[in-house]
Amino acid sequence: MRENKLSFLQACLRRVFGSEASPYRYGLNASAALILFTISFIITFNLVRGAGTNEHLFALLGGFIYSLIVSALLFIIIKSHYLFTAKKNTELLASEHKYRALSENLALFISRFGLDKKYVYLNKEAKNLFQKYSFAEKDVLGKKPTELYKNSDDSIYLENKIDEVIKSKEIFTDEFSLGEVYYKWQLIPEFDGGGKVESVLSILLDISDIKNAEEKLLRESNYLNTVIESAPLAVLDLNRDGTVASIWNEAAEKMFGWKAEEVIGKYLPYIQEEGKAEFEANVKNGLENKHLVLKNILRRKKSGEDIYINVDTCPIPDEKGNITRILAFIEDVTQKKLYREEIHKLSEALKQSPYSVIITNLMGTIEYVNPHFTSISGYEFDEAVGKNPMLLLHGSEDTEIDNEIRNTLFAGNVWKGEFFNKKKNGENYWASVQISPVIDENGMPICMVAIEEDITEKKRRDKQLEDSLHEKETMLKEIRKLSEAIKQNPNGLMITRLDATIEYVNPAFCEQSGYSLEECIGKHPMLLLRGEVDPEIGRDIGMTLGSGNVWKGEFRNKKKNGEVYWSSVQIGPIKDEAGNTVNCVGIEQDITEKKQKDKQLEETLLEKEVMLKEIHHRVKNNLQIVLSLLKMQAETYRSTETINALKTSRNRINSMALVHENLYQSKEITKVDLNSYVNTLVRNIFYTYGVAEDKIRFRSEIEDKIEFGLDTSIPLGLLINEAVSNSLKHGFPDGRKGEILLECRKKGDGYSLRIKDTGVGLPKNLEPEKLNSLGMQLIQILCSQLDGELNMNGTTGAEIRVNFKEIKYKSRV
Repeated sequence: MRENKLSFLQACLRRVFGSEASPYRYGLNASAALILFTISFIITFNLVRGAGTNEHLFALLGGFIYSLIVSALLFIIIKSHYLFTAKKNTELLASEHKYRALSENLALFISRFGLDKKYVYLNKEAKNLFQKYSFAEKDVLGKKPTELYKNSDDSIYLENKIDEVIKSKEIFTDEFSLGEVYYKWQLIPEFDGGGKVESVLSILLDISDIKNAEEKLLRESNYLNTVIESAPLAVLDLNRDGTVASIWNEAAEKMFGWKAEEVIGKYLPYIQEEGKAEFEANVKNGLENKHLVLKNILRRKKSGEDIYINVDTCPIPDEKGNITRILAFIEDVTQKKLYREEIHKLSEALKQSPYSVIITNLMGTIEYVNPHFTSISGYEFDEAVGKNPMLLLHGSEDTEIDNEIRNTLFAGNVWKGEFFNKKKNGENYWASVQISPVIDENGMPICMVAIEEDITEKKRRDKQLEDSLHEKETMLKEIRKLSEAIKQNPNGLMITRLDATIEYVNPAFCEQSGYSLEECIGKHPMLLLRGEVDPEIGRDIGMTLGSGNVWKGEFRNKKKNGEVYWSSVQIGPIKDEAGNTVNCVGIEQDITEKKQKDKQLEETLLEKEVMLKEIHHRVKNNLQIVLSLLKMQAETYRSTETINALKTSRNRINSMALVHENLYQSKEITKVDLNSYVNTLVRNIFYTYGVAEDKIRFRSEIEDKIEFGLDTSIPLGLLINEAVSNSLKHGFPDGRKGEILLECRKKGDGYSLRIKDTGVGLPKNLEPEKLNSLGMQLIQILCSQLDGELNMNGTTGAEIRVNFKEIKYKSRV
């Protein structure tokens, strides 16, 4: 309708103002201009007639010109107005064509109703939809819905809604389904230029995919809710501010005690004040798209009870990829932590046991060995695990003994015996072995525990060891993997709290001290045993354990019956998973008999030490006699060369005599302090050659605490003697002054000796191995004896460098 109006108006305008080319365009324009001019001239002429006679001609001419100008202006104004109107109508028609093209190509069902509720337009999709229900376009246009679908409530509903839209002038929206197809339906009022509704546009959108997706999402949401609610872990989600968003499952309620309605939308109530900073930092990290795994976090239930939890978080992004929430899975590990701490405590005590512990499965394959097993057998943990103990320690399997052990263990009994084992290096040793089954709560064996003690020395020394093992058979009936292994330890074992009060003692400690388990619990070890312990030792124990190290020492203790005995004690910390000391374990061994034997051995060694000092004294005296003889002999000669040769020999002998003198005077009869020895030796050399220290200065730079045995001190002293003597004899001719530097330092696993003077130096192109000088030959021989490397440099004074190692003592045959 609107299109017909526009077409008629455009046709009229084209004919009047020539908006398109035609044969009558200019004629029509001229006619219109002439009409306007005539009207203007008549009006002007009438005005002129009212004027005087003499003024007719000028008035008429003026009126003509005035009419012509007015007519032209009116023509231009009217034509411009209609040309503008034609342009707007042309643009409106173009817009209408675009609209029609768009509606025809949209994947929407578009139709238009007139004010009489009849169909006036169908787009392509609407036509296809009507054809689906056997209605052609010609059957639909010009009819109302009630005329198409007779006796249909839907068509009545449609017409009523069209009336409502016409009256309200507002858009109506609804959803409905036809079979399995879902539609979104809109009725849109269309207005004319005056704002009145002239038609109603109907648009249908197929939303079946959206509806199906919503239903699928709902099903999956219900499934996920079921999974979350039935999960054994506590599940919750957090907003960006740390408050609970919408998830707090049944497991969370049971774990912490708060219902969902008590926590959703609120800050987590189980976070204590001191843990808020850590919690907020974790939330911040989670919002940065970080996956967090938190272990052994301390929290508090609604009841006030502490709880340890493990937390695993997962960031939840929105459709734009921004993290809006954090999903948290929480596991209650309170009981596990207690179990781990107990197992860790027993495991640490087991590792420090002086006995070898071997745990095998029911097939006899090794699953665990403690460090003491490695120290005795030489097999590392990885070398032992997976092997059979018989094959590992014997090289072959004794079927008869193996069957006997299996029958004993599977009967629920403890097997005891001795083996002649072989270490990894081939060395044999005797071992006393006790093997017990570890029984579970159902009375079934789950593994075997073998306690092995190296009894090689004890077997040769004391036959009573076998009796001691039989006395402890009653303690070896119910062995567990870790705790029962501690009970079988033949040495006294004590576990204390951090305040040093006793928490546990094993049967061996009770037997050794005479106190029962009940008498020991809660007591301080020092008060219980009334030992003669220096308070300084107590402080040393505290500092050692405080630094995480193991303290070793000996005490003179007293049993319950008043009997005094010596014990060797090893005390170490037991740490939790965080590395904090939670308990201390002490292992005590009665060494009274060993102390007596050590005392006898000490007295014997003292006698030998006195004898050895006397030997050094006598050797030194004998060498002094030789020195005196050489001095007397030198006084009988006049030859300078002979006297110098005797002086050189005296210095060499004196360097050896000084070694024995140092050993005689030193508290350590096997070591010579290099610093003291060198200074005395050089002072004697200077004295022999009559050199004053204000002429030639000697300076030594020897690292502290460098000491050598006899086998190293003598060749090293001779080498120093030769080097210093050569410097004094040849390095400073004609009274020249200077300095001699001797430097010795540790270098890796050896030592570096450097002797340098500021004298005239060595000849150019010197080859020490080709010299016939006895002193130089001695230096090379002595360097070789020290297994050293010799370097000589003579450009700025003479310099000798020797890199050597200490000669280890070898027994003389």
